[in-house]
Amino acid sequence: MDARKVCDVFILVRVIIYWVTYCLVLLFLKGIVIGFTVGFLVNQLSWKGFLLSITSVAPQNLLIVPAYLLIVASSMIFVFM
Repeated sequence: MDARKVCDVFILVRVIIYWVTYCLVLLFLKGIVIGFTVGFLVNQLSWKGFLLSITSVAPQNLLIVPAYLLIVASSMIFVFM
């Protein structure tokens, strides 16, 4: 291997590792945003806020959150193979 190929491999590995870290941070922030939204609605509107969060926040996140978990887990498996 020449020096250019070695540099390209190092750059690719660095980008992949940063990407996995970025994915984990985004997943963490998604959880914080969902938790803050539900907590705010319940705190401000009591039972109406709870029902609003059950009807508006929960249905879409029942599909999105497991999909994000699957995507991040598969990207981590791909990186560390």
